[in-house]
Amino acid sequence: MKTACIIPVNKLNNIKSRLSNFFNIEQRIELNIEMLKDVLLAVKHSKNIDETYIITPDKNVINIIKKFKCRYLLEEKKVGVNIAVQKAISKSITEGVTAAIILPSDIPLISSHEIDRIVNYGKDRNTVIITPAKRFDGTNSLFLHPPKIINTYYDQNSFISHYNEAVKKNSKCNVLLSKNIMLDLDSISDLKEFVKIKSNTNTWKYLNKLI
Repeated sequence: MKTACIIPVNKLNNIKSRLSNFFNIEQRIELNIEMLKDVLLAVKHSKNIDETYIITPDKNVINIIKKFKCRYLLEEKKVGVNIAVQKAISKSITEGVTAAIILPSDIPLISSHEIDRIVNYGKDRNTVIITPAKRFDGTNSLFLHPPKIINTYYDQNSFISHYNEAVKKNSKCNVLLSKNIMLDLDSISDLKEFVKIKSNTNTWKYLNKLI
């Protein structure tokens, strides 16, 4: 099994607009960069990820990912996260990938161990493994074997949509609950919860200076 990690990244200055009442644009951009670095570090140290694809409309992301040996797919125009993810999946399949894990860029507590655990659980074909966001609305990790076993439904109550699609396709569908993966940083309450969990992440070090 050859496994790819796919990470869609929006324009850095557009992410986390809900935090605009608390942080200025420069601080939000830096927060996004630190979170992305933490996710990429976890992927880099995973034993089971063969290729990593970053798909984004933001050319500034190139400088951030250089040391992580990622593949870079540029969106020429904003097409939405689902089309972007499918583009990366199609590209990975042409390069021999047989399974994919899709991660957001705002889950800085994820570890290489957790990534490896998910991939190991998914070694059998016809498998979907989903980790929801802590509010059980979004999807914070989606493992697909093969990569096009289901469509993706990000920004559409995606956890339930992905689960229902996996069941409909008669796949081996598993829901994996992990506090580290489920905590994405979308709101000020998320940030406060995150800061209380002292970690050695770039994100914690940065936020600890701000909050």
